[in-house]
Amino acid sequence: MLVLADLSAHHQNQGRIREAVRIQEKILEIEAQNVMAMNNLAWLLTEYQREHQNALNWAQKGLEINPLYADLIE
Repeated sequence: MLVLADLSAHHQNQGRIREAVRIQEKILEIEAQNVMAMNNLAWLLTEYQREHQNALNWAQKGLEINPLYADLIE
C-alpha cells in the first residue's frame, strides 16, 4: 500500500487531485480498514473538492475503527 500512498501524494503534489482521490479509494477497496487512507481521502475531499459531508463520513468511519487516531480526530 505504501507505493499507492506515495503515488497518491505525487498526484496531489502535481495538482492532480482526482487521481489522488481515486488512488486513496483504490487503497480502501484493497484494505477496507486502512485508517490512514481514510484520513488521506477525507483530507483530499474537504480541502480540494469541498465534499465536506463525504469527508466527515470517512473520518467518522476511521474513528470507529481507531478512536485514538489523532489525524482523524483533528
